[in-house]
Parts: sequence; C-alpha cells; structure tokens
Amino acid sequence: MDAKLISFGLVEIDGRRFDRDVVVEAGHVRRRKKKPSKTYRDRYGHTPLSPDEKIPWSASVLIVGTGANGQLPIMPELYQEAQAAEDAGTVTNGAAEEPLEAVVAM
Repeated sequence: MDAKLISFGLVEIDGRRFDRDVVVEAGHVRRRKKKPSKTYRDRYGHTPLSPDEKIPWSASVLIVGTGANGQLPIMPELYQEAQAAEDAGTVTNGAAEEPLEAVVAM
C-alpha cells in the first residue's frame, strides 16, 4: 500500500485521494466515523480519537496521523486500551525500541 501526503488535508492512498479522515484496515480504506467520539468534543475543542470508535486492533501496528500541528487529540483511555491490547498479545509494538505512544500518535 502506497500512502502520501499531497497537501494540507489531502492524502493519497494507492492513487485515490481523500480529504477526510480515513482508516486503513486489512488493505481497505474507509472513512473515519467520528460520531462515537463527538460527545467528547467540548472537552477537547476538537473531536478526539476515543475508544468509542471502531479501532482496527487486528493490525500489527496502529498509526494515527494527528493532523497539522498535532491537532487531533487522542484520549488517554485509547492509550490504555492500546496498552491492554498489546499486553494481551492482540497487537504488537511494531517499532520495538519505541514506546507504544510513539507508534500510536504519528
């Protein structure tokens, strides 16, 4: 899979351009469904990534693009869920020398 940033707010994945948040799972690209996280918007000033969303824990590595200047908040509960999944062997830290936080928030 080939992914690249074209310009602010525009990413190209395998020749298809997206101007929305997307999730890539098992080679399929889908739009990020933010609705489950919207209830936290007032707390963060932006719709955060929360454990209420469908997170692709089946992936061996989870990479989250946090947008321009890191504007996408990631809830602490999501980090806790990621750590629990890693501890249970459901996901692994693909960057062996980096803490899980470095892999989750890119």
